[in-house]
Amino acid sequence: MREQLKVAVLDLHEDSRLVVNCFINVNYNSTQSLIWELFADEIIENLLEKSDYKMQIPVQDENGDLEYQSRKFKIVTVDLKENRR
Repeated sequence: MREQLKVAVLDLHEDSRLVVNCFINVNYNSTQSLIWELFADEIIENLLEKSDYKMQIPVQDENGDLEYQSRKFKIVTVDLKENRR
């Protein structure tokens, strides 16, 4: 049933991103989990595109300037575009 709803929603318009964004705007507050179940891949892809496929992550480093649970970390930027399938 969820897959049928997803197909039906995406078939509403040729621009699937527009449809997904409208669906999110209308339904997000009451149906967050449904939206993530239906459109997680599209949401993540949209977020990756907006960040140019770059993400900042903590990496353990004895010279890092962040400390968590008695271990030191530094923040590095990872280019996810290079690691895409």
